[in-house]
Amino acid sequence: MPSHYAPRPRWNGFSLRTLFALVTILGIAFAWLGVQAKWIRDRHAFAEAHDGDQIFLDFADSAPPPRAPGVLPLLGERGARGIDTSRMSDEETSQAKRLFPEAHLAPLFPPPQ
Repeated sequence: MPSHYAPRPRWNGFSLRTLFALVTILGIAFAWLGVQAKWIRDRHAFAEAHDGDQIFLDFADSAPPPRAPGVLPLLGERGARGIDTSRMSDEETSQAKRLFPEAHLAPLFPPPQ
């Protein structure tokens, strides 16, 4: 019997270990991106909840604009210039510091009596 048959070509040119490594790296990258997107959502929710006379968020339209931290500018987030803490509790002030590390936090008006 002649041995002239051609072996079937391998469709996968990589090992299972390589596939697992690639899936792990992609999973970590997408999880990190999800954390950054949640940070943006939290920033927007905080700004919306404290809109009007409670705080002053000056999202920069003038030069030089403050840069949002990390890779948030790559996701379209703009930096906040300042936040008025005169009508905020200590918990809200610490949350503002965590969400807006680029902003200057200071009481702009005297606290209400």
